[in-house]
Amino acid sequence: MKTITEVEAMKSQLTALATPKPEIIRRLADATLGWPYVFGAWGEPCTPANRKRRARSDHPTIKSRCPALNGKSCADCQWGIGVRQYDCRGYTRWLLQQVGLDIVNSKGQACQTVTNQYNAKNNWIRRGPIKEMPNVVCCVFDLKNGHTGMHVGDGEIRHCSVNVQTGSTSQARWTNYAIPKGLYREEEIPMTQVLPPTLRQGMAGDNVKRMQEILIDKVRLSGIPRIIVTMGEQGAVYADIRGESGVCPALRVDVVDTTGAGDAFFAGVAIGLTYGKTVGEACVIGTRLAASVITSRENVCPRFRPEEFGIDVKTE
Repeated sequence: MKTITEVEAMKSQLTALATPKPEIIRRLADATLGWPYVFGAWGEPCTPANRKRRARSDHPTIKSRCPALNGKSCADCQWGIGVRQYDCRGYTRWLLQQVGLDIVNSKGQACQTVTNQYNAKNNWIRRGPIKEMPNVVCCVFDLKNGHTGMHVGDGEIRHCSVNVQTGSTSQARWTNYAIPKGLYREEEIPMTQVLPPTLRQGMAGDNVKRMQEILIDKVRLSGIPRIIVTMGEQGAVYADIRGESGVCPALRVDVVDTTGAGDAFFAGVAIGLTYGKTVGEACVIGTRLAASVITSRENVCPRFRPEEFGIDVKTE
């Protein structure tokens, strides 16, 4: 997870290179994946003092999820040290503020609800139902449940719920979109709409998409660091508490015997995570080991060198 210092340095570099505003937002949204949700927060540094100020009686999880408010220290925090905190409205507003834009009401003040944000038409060059959303960087809304996020292109969404995490327009929750004024000129907005996204090339199927949505919700609600589900020839679906989720496609091989495939996959994931790989990268290692097992009658993997998986194992 990146720190405030690292994200600010990246922003400065992008700005110096005259990077277009939509691309800056897209890059910042990815760089802040995993940063924590705090009810009522607008992007201030995540510190015990700032969390305590937000610890309202109607949102007790703010205190319960903060080790420093429970006799421990920030070093024990799953969110890390040196990050910012947001709620969903604060996150989208913060992203826009990084490129000189904002979401305010007619009096120039912060909107108090998600619905108020969407209805503040002075902020938007275009808005409407999600099914009509063009393939651009823009705000997206769940007006039924009061939630918002940022569409970063090709059906992918970044939003803050428990933490900054990934989402997709394939999720039924998103009802509306709105394109901020100043992000594009009208003539730059394409007429084409976002197609229902496939999670990865060659990985079609409602069951895979649905499984990814389930895992994202399970991780968010349970606080389990990561969950991976293997789905045979459809690959492996994964999600983690820092906001990473996706599908690792199965490799196309001539299957001889599937005995030991699960053990090989588990071993590959475990070694990947042990040596600092992301959950997605670890699944790629597990998938390769599983594929090597099912192409023979042996139920163990052939010998691989760590460097074949990008793992640097130093021995003395």
